[in-house]
Amino acid sequence: MTDYNARIDLNHPAPAGHDDPFTDTVLTALEGFSPAVSRGMHGGTTLDFTIPANDLKQATTLALSLATTATTAELVGLEVIPTVEFDRRNGTHMPALLSVSETAERLGISRQAVLQRIESGNLVATKVGSTWVIPEATAPAVGRSA
Repeated sequence: MTDYNARIDLNHPAPAGHDDPFTDTVLTALEGFSPAVSRGMHGGTTLDFTIPANDLKQATTLALSLATTATTAELVGLEVIPTVEFDRRNGTHMPALLSVSETAERLGISRQAVLQRIESGNLVATKVGSTWVIPEATAPAVGRSA
């Protein structure tokens, strides 16, 4: 069994924000398939989700079935490709990330010491919302001194 990504363009206005009822309905209907709803290049709604299948034909059939079950909006485009290819095209490789607490535990130091290293530039980190995340690959390279 292989994972495939389906990208479906819908003849429906682009999502109106975080409280969009259409988006909530579609995401709920596709729960378990890692769904995402976004503004498509065509100006309307694009629906992305991941499905396991034995081959491309089965994946395409399943994608169409799931999409027409999740929404009554007209489908205007469909692309189904192996997830590996989807990730390669979209550059969506995401490195393993650690929280501040996980990094502290891994390095044998306090949370505060991790935050100090982030603030001083001695530890690579990215702020996501109000939370710092640290690429796992950088944690082992950091010494234990504060």
